[in-house]
Amino acid sequence: VKVYTVGTNYGHAEARKSPTLDGKVNRDKDGKEIRYPVILSSEEKSIASRVTAAFGQAVCGFDILRVQAKSYVCDVNGWSFVKNSRKYHEDCAILLMEFFEYAVKPSFKAKVFSTLAPMIKFTVNTINSASSHRTSRSSSCTQHTENAADNLSNTSSPNRKYISESKRNPEELRCVIAIMRHGDRTPKQKMKMKVTCKEYLEYYNYHATDPRSNLKVKGKNELKQFLSVTVNLLDSYHSNTEENQSFDIETISKFLQIRHVLERWEISGINRKLQLKPHAWVPIDDSLGKRKEKASELELILKWGGELTKLGERQAMELGDNFRKSIYPDVGNGGLLRLHSTFRHDLKIKTSDEGRVMKTAAAFAKGFLELEGDLTPILVSLVHKEKSSGMMLDQSGNINIKKDMADCKAYIKKLMNTDKEMTDDAIRLSVPAGQESVREALRKLKNPYERLKELLKLIWNIVMQLEERVQQSDIEDFSNDKVRREEQDYDRGQVEIKFSTRRQDPDEENQGKFRQTELKTNRVLRANSFLLEWDPKKPARGETLLLMLDRWKNLHREIYDEKTRLFDVTKVPDVHDNARYDCLHNFRLNIKGMDELYDLVKVLADCIVPQEYGITVEEKQTIGSKMCSALLEKIRMDLIISRRANDSEDMLYNLDLSHADDLPINSLGRRVRTRLYFTSESHLHTLLNVLRHPINDRSPVITNQALQLISHTKEVCYLTSFVIRLFENIEAKKDDKNRFRVEILFSPGVVKHPLLPDDHLHTAPLITLNKNLNSYELEGSLEAAMNLAAKPHVDKSAHEREEVLLRQQLAEQMMME
Repeated sequence: VKVYTVGTNYGHAEARKSPTLDGKVNRDKDGKEIRYPVILSSEEKSIASRVTAAFGQAVCGFDILRVQAKSYVCDVNGWSFVKNSRKYHEDCAILLMEFFEYAVKPSFKAKVFSTLAPMIKFTVNTINSASSHRTSRSSSCTQHTENAADNLSNTSSPNRKYISESKRNPEELRCVIAIMRHGDRTPKQKMKMKVTCKEYLEYYNYHATDPRSNLKVKGKNELKQFLSVTVNLLDSYHSNTEENQSFDIETISKFLQIRHVLERWEISGINRKLQLKPHAWVPIDDSLGKRKEKASELELILKWGGELTKLGERQAMELGDNFRKSIYPDVGNGGLLRLHSTFRHDLKIKTSDEGRVMKTAAAFAKGFLELEGDLTPILVSLVHKEKSSGMMLDQSGNINIKKDMADCKAYIKKLMNTDKEMTDDAIRLSVPAGQESVREALRKLKNPYERLKELLKLIWNIVMQLEERVQQSDIEDFSNDKVRREEQDYDRGQVEIKFSTRRQDPDEENQGKFRQTELKTNRVLRANSFLLEWDPKKPARGETLLLMLDRWKNLHREIYDEKTRLFDVTKVPDVHDNARYDCLHNFRLNIKGMDELYDLVKVLADCIVPQEYGITVEEKQTIGSKMCSALLEKIRMDLIISRRANDSEDMLYNLDLSHADDLPINSLGRRVRTRLYFTSESHLHTLLNVLRHPINDRSPVITNQALQLISHTKEVCYLTSFVIRLFENIEAKKDDKNRFRVEILFSPGVVKHPLLPDDHLHTAPLITLNKNLNSYELEGSLEAAMNLAAKPHVDKSAHEREEVLLRQQLAEQMMME
């Protein structure tokens, strides 16, 4: 923001755009940047006054950076003034006349500084008041002052109408709210182990604030320190230190895995998480002789993977570009980009604290606003990760419904471990909420337990093939050398760039040039002229065959308990994620049976995942409302604020409408509020459940046809989108409830089968769930869900389901006998 002051009580502000952060920069016919006058915040007005006084510069110019809702002065230029603003020069002329008047007539002090408007918050009650503001503001001046101003502005531009009356649609888009899942990612992985070695205990005791608290390590320096401790442990073991010879082979292999995970890829807090949980303590005396305690045994949990792939990044950019084109009306004047560049688009992007979610949001913003450059500055400037959004969008919010979900998972485990062929009646009883996609999946499985045994065999087949390839590979393939950036970025996304429909910047065009003879010989010419061949014998993104083998070994070990002969069906989604990833990114390895495995685990996941968020309608309502309570409240407030006559209370930029006559904008009254929320799969499932199953016998907010469509939706895949658009009919009466119309849209994301060739960039098109809903109806449904979330809930249905299941099994057994 460029600020120009004349004295300590007058300031004129113009906003500039950065192509990297704010979108396309508009220029005039001479190639000069077009700037737009904006209103300063109360804090910025105080800053302007203090800067002018502190530098002793009555006519002063300085620059303000607005970053994450904070303002910073970055440069003070001294004598500086606006060169191409008629109104600014008129104001200056009026100010000079008032200074002169005051100099010769001190009693004029009561009327001094009549051009204070830019330093005072300027609000418009009606659109037409803007054009009359300049006249009313000058009425307190003397006739001489008015004449001087008129003489200065004898080339005044003609008054324009704020909204063209020729063939205009009576409805104006006021607000867009979207909730989206992150893009394609690598498989999430986790390692657990119990540790008692003094090196890890000393690390924990040094960093933990309390000896009984869990220590979460995500910072770059802290992870490097932990890596150093691990390396020293391994060095001491190899040097035959007696105290470390008690480690067994399994413990040493886990130490090696920790080092491998932390060394092979560049350490970044958003990609790896380490947690240390104390399980035992011993008493000690501190330096003052006071009795205290310290941890003597820890559970070490290391999580890695789950990173946004290059394909996921490109998917998000492509979705952002298509989202802008399909959601925001364009009547030939530039659409959203024009609104955004003229400071009539209020955009806020909020995410959970997961790295893949934040990067998805940044990539989406890049395509959405046609931004240039890397994702990092976009992420820092536009993507908000606040405590409030963390509680609203993070998995940690699940604590309130932990027992409810545990009951649902226990029921699913019983159901899937039933070694009986399921009849239609049994399927109907097992899915009381009536979700047709789950029932159809159970029909395909017939006997879930038998299908799980088939899955176990297919996983073992993958393990055996990978073990054979590891034995045949060179030892160099398993070194701890760091993965090059070119390798880490190279996945299916590089191949898919040819299907992009959005405008690419020159750097991306260079990055995306590649020669293709067959799928097995793809090459990509990087921007730095580094020619990288994707070796068909190696996994994507710098992963080694050994690490890939370890992934599938863990899955085989965790999904089945040989002692109880029961399957842990909570691991089925993990198998599904791994199979999808390898089908998409490691298809060149030609692993036999991967396609069969994916098709089977996809059906299993289709009947397990939706049921984890509630079996009965009551459970779906309760779990959904509790998990999404904060998000529902935010959506409701977004709608309420957008309905107000003056919805600028939390806008970052507000045009100074006192310059209306000189602004090259035809529709100054048009302003759109956009709120984008990026989160994980759980929030999309539960949000859909809240909308599908209205609370307290309220009317559903989606149509019957849409209910059927959602019932048949098998999966909320990567980049699943839920969108709300709020329109205002400006011709309707203000007290008419139908003045504000809501449109609800939904897309299940990137649903294409991973083994199909060609385009994996684009998501399924948005479908309309309801387009004739007034805002008050939706707000009421959201409020009802919020009220339900605030009530204590006692789940009585879990035991009832078990009884039904047992009766069903007994009945089937009697029929067979």
